[in-house]
Amino acid sequence: HRNAYMEIALGSTGFWEAARRAQEVVEGNALAHKMLSGAIFIFAMAGLAGIAAAGACLTWWASRTWAAFVDPSSSLYIQEPFYPCFASAVVSLLVAWPFVSTLDIVADCILFCEGVEALAAEELGLTGDEEQDTARVACCGFFGAPRPSFGQYSAVPLAEPME
Repeated sequence: HRNAYMEIALGSTGFWEAARRAQEVVEGNALAHKMLSGAIFIFAMAGLAGIAAAGACLTWWASRTWAAFVDPSSSLYIQEPFYPCFASAVVSLLVAWPFVSTLDIVADCILFCEGVEALAAEELGLTGDEEQDTARVACCGFFGAPRPSFGQYSAVPLAEPME
């Protein structure tokens, strides 16, 4: 469904037509989509585990070195740091989750745009050299750089600079 929404934004079509077209794009990049999904999943889990571990380690270090937590006469004394470390890991995980989940959305969007451009070029029968000779702006330029686009996603040709 996410790809259908991207297709609606790129092609200005209705939902059912966009869903059909998005399915074509995904099927054309099935292997790349599976590889990307697996890599993003591994990267996200490693990132979440690392962030949770860093939060727990920082809490353990603070509970063992800061005077307020080490001094038995202090009201903040921590005799056993397991529970604060566990709570810190859970909070760190919950805070990191929205940021890590953004990676999946961005990666899917980039892969979808690449698939759209490849499918449109294939429909028009263009080769790699012909793709580079066009003067249209793509659906998703990288870092704001214009890229060629084809087919129904072709933008209006670039206007002449104003004097």
